[in-house]
Amino acid sequence: MLVALLAGALYWAFHRSPKLTDKDTIVLADFTNTTGDPVFDDSLKPALAVSLQQSPFLSLLSDQQVQQTLHLMGRPSTPLNRDVASEVCQRNGAKAMLAGTITAVGSQYLISVDAVNCVTGASQGHELGLPEPLVAPLSVLYLRGYALLKGGQAKEAAAEFQRILDRPGIVLNSPIASLAHLGLGRALAASSNSAGSRTAYQHFLALRKDAGPDIPILKQAKAEYAKLQ
Repeated sequence: MLVALLAGALYWAFHRSPKLTDKDTIVLADFTNTTGDPVFDDSLKPALAVSLQQSPFLSLLSDQQVQQTLHLMGRPSTPLNRDVASEVCQRNGAKAMLAGTITAVGSQYLISVDAVNCVTGASQGHELGLPEPLVAPLSVLYLRGYALLKGGQAKEAAAEFQRILDRPGIVLNSPIASLAHLGLGRALAASSNSAGSRTAYQHFLALRKDAGPDIPILKQAKAEYAKLQ
């Protein structure tokens, strides 16, 4: 879901210029969290990166390359806000920069992502949170689960991922479902539940069996699963 909408934003930004290809690079800026919920402070960017890595058509500038560029700019460890990310994008000859914001709207969350063509400066904002009544809250559950897992709260993270899979009406082969299986596998592994973890990884790999073998998230998941055997 996130990848499809972002692909639309990237297409808009490039519709009057050379098209984005799998040989081009995207820079992902830090997210702006205006919800007041600290669980989203450091989780949105890596979670979105994980989602984008499912696509064989998008290549992200690595964290190492970003830090090297910041060092050359004389700004090591500088937060990658919109302006800094734009300069990093230009210095690396990347084609696009993505900058996002999460906002609380009543009891729901609105995730907005702006895709900027680093060559022309053209941009297009896309709201990812509210249009889909089923997928939007599931995306938030995934982001929360990811944040909890990164924070060392594996059991709580597993519960969030399981809530996604238990949601009535979810399409089981959808991207959010496959990511939930992977997140659950990682959370159960961190909770020393090897049997449950293996099952979750098996579900993820079965759902992604037709994906390209060189997709980073798939290669990483296969390596993690192999260690559970």
